[in-house]
Amino acid sequence: MLSALPSDVIRDIARWLPQNELLSFAFTCKQVYGAVHDQIYQSVTIDSTRRVFNDEIPTKDPSGLVDITESVYEPVVIRSLFALKRFFKTLIAHPEDARHVHVLVARDEFPDIPEYELYQLLTHVFPLLSNLHILNWYSTNCPLHADLLALLPYPQYLHSLCGNFQNIGSGLPKNDFFTLRHVDFSNSGSVGSIQQIDPARFPNVESLTLSRTVSTNRLLFSSQLRECCESSVDSRTENMVSILGSGKSPKYISTLFTPSLQIPLSLRSLVLRDICLTMEDARILLHNIDFSRLEHLSLENCFEILFENETLRANQVQITRRSPPPLTFLDVLSDDFQNLSSLNIGLFNEMCYNSATFKAISGLRGLTKLSIHVKNFCRNGPVSLAPLIESFQSHKDTLQYLSICSDVVEQFASPFCPKKRNRYELDSIVGLTNLIHLKIVRIPVAYSQINELPQILSPLKNIEIIQLLITDFESVASSASCNGCPNSVTYALCNTNSLIAQEYFNCANSFTTIMEVEKNQHYHQFASNYRDIFQSLSYLRFDMNNQSMVFGCRNPRNIELKDQTYVEKFDSLVNQHLD
Repeated sequence: MLSALPSDVIRDIARWLPQNELLSFAFTCKQVYGAVHDQIYQSVTIDSTRRVFNDEIPTKDPSGLVDITESVYEPVVIRSLFALKRFFKTLIAHPEDARHVHVLVARDEFPDIPEYELYQLLTHVFPLLSNLHILNWYSTNCPLHADLLALLPYPQYLHSLCGNFQNIGSGLPKNDFFTLRHVDFSNSGSVGSIQQIDPARFPNVESLTLSRTVSTNRLLFSSQLRECCESSVDSRTENMVSILGSGKSPKYISTLFTPSLQIPLSLRSLVLRDICLTMEDARILLHNIDFSRLEHLSLENCFEILFENETLRANQVQITRRSPPPLTFLDVLSDDFQNLSSLNIGLFNEMCYNSATFKAISGLRGLTKLSIHVKNFCRNGPVSLAPLIESFQSHKDTLQYLSICSDVVEQFASPFCPKKRNRYELDSIVGLTNLIHLKIVRIPVAYSQINELPQILSPLKNIEIIQLLITDFESVASSASCNGCPNSVTYALCNTNSLIAQEYFNCANSFTTIMEVEKNQHYHQFASNYRDIFQSLSYLRFDMNNQSMVFGCRNPRNIELKDQTYVEKFDSLVNQHLD
């Protein structure tokens, strides 16, 4: 009966089938195979993460939505080392099949293949990919050698070139990429690696990402703990000297845009990650990018050099600055934002001067997504977030997603700064109640404030997901009796220096099992309290040092602790609630 159907009907049926059923359907009969065969190869994703069979978690990976927009079908996912080798060897043996590949994506979880063997396979496969339009390679263990790009028959027809590359400057083909829309040069390393990149060769690019370190995906907002967030929930305290000497070079922007472009890039998205910035860099960006069209700006874990000609050398006494410069990086840029709808900003400086960031946020209008990371120097009393919260008020009618990360740092290398100081006054965040359209909230909180927070935020009736960064969990364990934590002796034994080997607490035994059950029950009670106040709450997540917990709160009568799959796929849940 299937053989009597027209080819277009067969393709439309196959379009909605899951991968295994699609492959089975293709081998039903000769006519079906002929109609579907080329489409199976069209979009291929290499991803060795475990599969999730759960109706709550979306099957589509949010980091891959851009990748498959031009694909007729869901991508065929290669998960095992055997399947990876078989796929590449099939393309080598049948070059006519390679021309059907339009989309090739590699995720951060890559099959465990020797780098040399992978390189040899790709040297034979890439020359056959004559119709490749999207190449996104985010493998962290096997970054793509950029010289392989020169083996592509028509690299100038790429629409997306993103991922972690080795030697991207010297390996990038000399073609003009007029069709290129998405560019992500991650793992660029030193400034010298981008000296030979000429942005004028991709004049129609819409999104540009420049990262000194590796990236794991193209997500603009993530619930996973990045470097700054991990520090905020850690028991140790960074000092500004170590941050200043972290090896970030302040010359990335000036190197990339030398010489200046004659026609500014019309970007919709700009992401700068793990690099140093200066006020002069802002002027260079203004000259080379049309910021009036920009919709998303992300400055992730970037460090701003406030004062020119100042570098920190070993054994050199750092000069303590008391006043910021008259203009900063954001002061120069902020007046040119006209269509910005999402902002992810983690821009730090040696003075922990955040006023320019608050001013820039306040001057914008109509943000729907906002993620901000701030650092403050250690102090005796709690930090006030009132200036930060006040800057959100200009977005009270539009903001749906809000992520706040607040950390404390030492000004110099000095004795340990107790993490109990990484806390803020709850009264300083009362202004959040004006953000009536908020659906997703991610906010730091001290352990003793967990029960008080929902009382403060109770006017927010549309909250669906709450993520709490517990900033003092370990310090709570060692002094639990004064913070209301149950089983203080148990937690103190587990988290302090004792004669009992730490391996005992990491292995399954009656002591750790009881302790784990009691802790889960304790946080389950927190989840119940939050669900009683927020009627629309679907998920509540707690992030502590080295542990995260997700509670499902859809049904108030059945609040349950979810498995770690929900932690790993939390971004999918967040994006589902924002759509």
